[in-house]
Amino acid sequence: MKRVFLLLSSLFILHNTSAQNMLMRADAESMNHWVDSVMSALSPDERLGQLIMPIASSRDDEAHRQNIRRAIEVYHVGGLLFSKGTIASQAKMTKYARELSDKAPLWIAFDGEWGLAMRLSDAVKYPRNAALGTIDAKVRDSLMYRYGLETARQLRLLGVNINFAPVLDINSNPNNPVIGTRSFGSTVWDVVPPALSYCQGLEEGGIMSVGKHFPGHGDTDTDSHKTLPLLSHDRERMLSFECAPFRYFARAGYGGIMVAHMEVPSLDSTANTPSTLSRPIVNDLLREKFGFNGLIFTDGLAMKGVNNIADYSVKALLAGNDVLLDPTPLKNQWQSLKKALADSVITQEMIDEKCRRVLQWKYVLCVGREKELQVKGLADRINSDGARHLLAVMNDEIEKAKRNPTSDTIIALPPLDEIDPTEQTLPQGNAPLREILPPDTITHRPQITNPKFRRVDSLVQAALDAEAFPGCQILVAQKGKIIYNRAFGWLDYDRTEPNSLETVYDLASVSKAAATIPALMKAYDQYDLKFSDQMSRYIPQLRKASDKKNLTIRQALLHETDIRDGWSFYAMTLDTTSFEGQHYSTVPIEPYTVQQDKRCWFHNGLRFDTTWVSDHKDASHTLPIAKGLYLNPIFRDSILQKIIDLPLKRPHRYRYSCLNFVLLRNLIENVTKTPMDQYLYKNFPEFYGDGKLCFNPLEHGIPLARIAPTEDDRALRHQLLRGYVHDELCAWSGGVEGNAGLFGSATQLYPVLQMFLNGGTYNGKRYVNAITVERMTTQKSHISRRGLGFDKPEFDPKKKLKMNPCCTEASPATYGHSGYTGTCFWIDPKHELIYIFLCNRINPHRWNTTLGEENYRQRIQSLIYEAIK
Repeated sequence: MKRVFLLLSSLFILHNTSAQNMLMRADAESMNHWVDSVMSALSPDERLGQLIMPIASSRDDEAHRQNIRRAIEVYHVGGLLFSKGTIASQAKMTKYARELSDKAPLWIAFDGEWGLAMRLSDAVKYPRNAALGTIDAKVRDSLMYRYGLETARQLRLLGVNINFAPVLDINSNPNNPVIGTRSFGSTVWDVVPPALSYCQGLEEGGIMSVGKHFPGHGDTDTDSHKTLPLLSHDRERMLSFECAPFRYFARAGYGGIMVAHMEVPSLDSTANTPSTLSRPIVNDLLREKFGFNGLIFTDGLAMKGVNNIADYSVKALLAGNDVLLDPTPLKNQWQSLKKALADSVITQEMIDEKCRRVLQWKYVLCVGREKELQVKGLADRINSDGARHLLAVMNDEIEKAKRNPTSDTIIALPPLDEIDPTEQTLPQGNAPLREILPPDTITHRPQITNPKFRRVDSLVQAALDAEAFPGCQILVAQKGKIIYNRAFGWLDYDRTEPNSLETVYDLASVSKAAATIPALMKAYDQYDLKFSDQMSRYIPQLRKASDKKNLTIRQALLHETDIRDGWSFYAMTLDTTSFEGQHYSTVPIEPYTVQQDKRCWFHNGLRFDTTWVSDHKDASHTLPIAKGLYLNPIFRDSILQKIIDLPLKRPHRYRYSCLNFVLLRNLIENVTKTPMDQYLYKNFPEFYGDGKLCFNPLEHGIPLARIAPTEDDRALRHQLLRGYVHDELCAWSGGVEGNAGLFGSATQLYPVLQMFLNGGTYNGKRYVNAITVERMTTQKSHISRRGLGFDKPEFDPKKKLKMNPCCTEASPATYGHSGYTGTCFWIDPKHELIYIFLCNRINPHRWNTTLGEENYRQRIQSLIYEAIK
């Protein structure tokens, strides 16, 4: 038997960063203000009701509507768990229930161990966990993460906030009548990695995961739905085996744990006491010893394993549970709870503490702030092509496992007392699963948090709350190690898709430093270029322009050519018969009614000249500028000619212009006889190409779902731009230009920047001569803050506060670049520090300038310096 042993300590660094930090990432001041305001509006009865979650029928009829109304209006329940039904029936009942809840928003739970089909008859049915557990571990956990994300997407569309999954029980007893195929496997290492990968996807997707059934239901031979099972293992066995997955779950910080109804004498010697009602098990072991900080749910309290005990709801709260699931009959249990309060068996202080915890999680999960449920077409949106494709991938992998049962991978879990989330100790630039998985199967990377960066987390959350951007990625590396790598938020403000470390962003002008500069460095080495060379030596067209033939490479890099910026090249492709006068106005007046920028409105009848732009690809129109729009490639020559024709007023002065980098792209291609993107792919194959940084990402196999959308361009391209470059100059160059066009994630960008910091090497391989890197990263203009292609800190005291592109803590040696879409990176050689920030602040419109107005990028960078002291 072939066995591959993988030590996945990094997997648990990954999982130390997720749900526990959903609370930590929330802006504490805003959260507590909201919780305080809701608490102050709730009566004691309403606070008690927040701890109750009955099971409701999703059958849409008057009798069941009245049951829901009674639960909410009489008993003030905080949430509902719907039983079996259809997608439409549950959506309708959810809408009805939400409308009845006024003072505190109602949350909805779901019991979806194998997706929505576990309860809804018309949903895509995914395999049971036992089948998923057979998949080769080299792809299984990545697939489970995708499964979690997809399940979260479907549940959010349905209006659900909590999923009672995954099952963390170890199925060590083949005669177990209740767990069986619900478990991932028969050992700790069979269960923990796929379960936690699923949890990460679920919670990154905005749904609370609830691991069950604590302290471990896998080795029972009776069903707690029908009786009280007895688990007779000694304490050592329980803690090291049955409880182990829950301890990993607790350490990873995910949202909820469900407690089973079992008698476990080694954990509580009180005879006939279900674990649900045991304070030694719930509070002392789970809450205190395991350090679980999330919500504790009881298993269904109508089950025979517990409901024959008097006052079981009271005892469940005293044991340490936060939420009572289906206390039945609700009227009797409500009276029992009220009497216990009156008799001081339970205190209002205890109820308030639990209520506050529930409300905090409601805030974190945005309960009450969801989009209105749209029942029409909901089943089609839930059962999307992507949902079915995931099912097909799962089935393929399960079939592979059946055909190759002799090859297995053993996951060696780190000791629980050795899990340290504070640092990723991987070789520079390598993500933990990268060496294990083939490129086309990698769907997620480990998020790396660090307690020292909590203020960064809080500031990012404040920026998200201020709608400075829908989501972002932040990566910090120091001394060759990634010490922080996080994805926040969503891909858009409608929260249709969660952000992740795999999200690919339009890097905008960061492309200048991350694509054009590396290409120029390589050409500089290979072709003996000099910064003092006149560009006309390599671009013959410049020789015809008397005012430009002497411009040098150095001047272009420093933006000291005086070539004007902001020329609207796309206007040259408009059909001039579709409008009179100008194609835009600075005031909204008929027919200029389509807003393009904060103070710019386009003519509402604009059309393209079909000589240049076509709505279909043909022999004359081959360059994509957007979905369904293709450009005549001859137009690129028109751009260069227009640059030549633009008059210069004062050469040698500083004037930032993207057109300098259009000239540099032309220069690189003329010198190397190779298109610039292909030159990068050939000479830096570890950094650029398929699955890496690239231009025109859709042509490189990057799924649309992984690409962050930029602007909803109603003025020109009439579509939400996704996978096509936002910058019009670059778009009208076919997506590859010297000023913009590069797409990638922070994790993909990092190796290029580390190569700069290393002086041209990465992972032992030299890409650029050290002297070339030194010259381009250290030389600086005498008349501005600019370096050779890079931006630098501003040290002019007259400009520093309002013009500094990075924080004041950055050393003078720092270099980097910013991008219009909301991107930046900064490299500080003095501190051996790399900071990357990527976002899509222009979604849905470019006139959202909050990111820059509030200096969020600089403020985050400042907190990073504080964290590394």
